[in-house]
Formats: sequence, structure tokens, C-alpha cells
Amino acid sequence: MNIYKDAFLSTFNLIRSKKRLFLVLFFIQIILLIATFGFLLTYQLAIFEDLQAINAPLQDISDASTQELLEQSLELSLAYKSMIKHILSLLGILVLLYFTLNAVLWLLSHYMFLGKKKDLFSYFKKYVLTTLTLILPLALIYYILFVKAVNIGIDQFSQTFKSLSYFSLALMYVLLVALTLLTIKERKAYTKSILHVAFKKIHYTLLAVLIIIALLALCVYFFIFASLGEGSFALIILSTLLFVFVYVFARLYLIALTHKIKVR
Repeated sequence: MNIYKDAFLSTFNLIRSKKRLFLVLFFIQIILLIATFGFLLTYQLAIFEDLQAINAPLQDISDASTQELLEQSLELSLAYKSMIKHILSLLGILVLLYFTLNAVLWLLSHYMFLGKKKDLFSYFKKYVLTTLTLILPLALIYYILFVKAVNIGIDQFSQTFKSLSYFSLALMYVLLVALTLLTIKERKAYTKSILHVAFKKIHYTLLAVLIIIALLALCVYFFIFASLGEGSFALIILSTLLFVFVYVFARLYLIALTHKIKVR
């Protein structure tokens, strides 16, 4: 049987046999999305106000007196500190959501397949360690790049940032594969399976990921279409629920698919 069809049927039958747990996943995903976009919107507005406060003194700096320059310098410093505070707060909240609600979604998704509560904590530890192992080095590289930005040319900075962006996408792909394989207990087997599924069988895995991204993008398009006045409020709700359903189903589907790919 085609491996994609086999994984789809496995996921469909799993959901049909565990409807209540799927609904729990569905509602937790809604809560996570609302929390994420709510915080993003709130802090985006705050950061935009900080940027306006930073930009305002700079526009009148040429005609300012010494006293005015001192006052503007203070305003600039306060606005900059406020912007950094808002950015760090937003990052902290997103990290917290990732290691709480998002972790719960992944753990419950694996639980749907295995049904073993006693192993959930070990899966959570692996979730945390895998994420930190892959993300911390990348975060450090980005930090160094932005700290050194003032000492390098704009062309070199742009090229480096572009290369890092491609590398980040590749790393997110590997992390996604790793999270679908959390239930492999032995560390060596876990690492070997990640490399096997993510790279050796990339023609299976990446195609599935790209199709899922396309489906989610289509759901977002429907939402934007409805939100811009071309559709009713009911269509906005429907497109949102469709996005959540595809997102939750896709997570389960990828878990089923990667576990079939790893034995090939």
C-alpha cells in the first residue's frame, strides 16, 4: 500500500477510535493559537509605539538646542529600553507557550498512538532537550550576528542573514521530524531515526511537509478572504476551525508517517 495512504488511514482510524482525545487536542490547539496571536498583536502594537517614540526625536534633531538634545536623548534611551523590554517579554511568552501548551499537544498526540501515560514525562524531557539542542546554537549565532551588525557592511549582513534564514528552515524541518519520533526510547536509535527520516528518506518526508504547508496556507487564504469583507462571519469561523483541524490532523499524520518511513 502507498505509504502516504497507509499513514492517512492509520490517522483517520485513530481519530475515529479516540474522538474525545482528538477534541481535547482540537480545543487546546485553539487556545494556543488565540494566545499566540493575541500576544503577538498586543506586543506588536507596543513595539510599534516604541519605534515611533524612537523615531520622533530623530526627526527634529538638526534644529534642536543643547537642552532639547539632552531631553531627546533621554526620550530616545527610554523608548529604546522599552522596545527591548517588550521584545524580550514577547520572546519569553512565546517560549513559555512552546514548552507548555505546544508540548502538551505533542505529548497527547503521541499518547493517542501508544496510550502509555507513564512514559509521558520522559517524552517531555526529550521534547525539551531536542528543542534546546537544535535551537540554542542557532539563537546564539543570530545574537552574535546582530551584536556585530554595526561592525560589518550592510551587504555582508544581508548575505549572512539570508544564509542563516535558509539554515533556520532546514533546522525547523529536522526539529519537526525529531518531535514526531519522540517515543523512540534509546538515544542512539532516536538520533539514527531522525537522520534516516529527515535526510535519507527526505523524498517521502519533505513532500508530506510541503503538502501540509500548502493546505495550511490555503486555510489562511480562506480566512483572509473572509476577513476582508468578501465572506460572512460564519465563513471566518469556518476557515479558522478548518485551519485548526488541518493543523491537529497534520501533526498526527506526520507521526504516523515518520514511524512508517523509519522502518523502510
